[in-house]
Amino acid sequence: MGQRLRELREQRKLTRAELSELTGVATSAIVRLERGQDVRLSTYLPVLDYFITRAPQGWMIGERFALSSASRRRRLLAALDHLGPEGGDHDGA
Repeated sequence: MGQRLRELREQRKLTRAELSELTGVATSAIVRLERGQDVRLSTYLPVLDYFITRAPQGWMIGERFALSSASRRRRLLAALDHLGPEGGDHDGA
């Protein structure tokens, strides 16, 4: 999945620093994500959101996530359940 994220970033002609600014994810975390290293699910979500909503091929990332391990999918679903309908958490924060 990390390689695919890198490809999408490069197709959009974005540097890691630019993607960091657009997503609020630290550049160092984007490097780890692209290398396929273990990162928190909270790191994936803003990056996935950026590509799903702004990149024409973003839906492919969702397919990759669907093919990931069951435990990683459960963690993603739990994180998404925590978000409210407008993308904020249920507490209104």
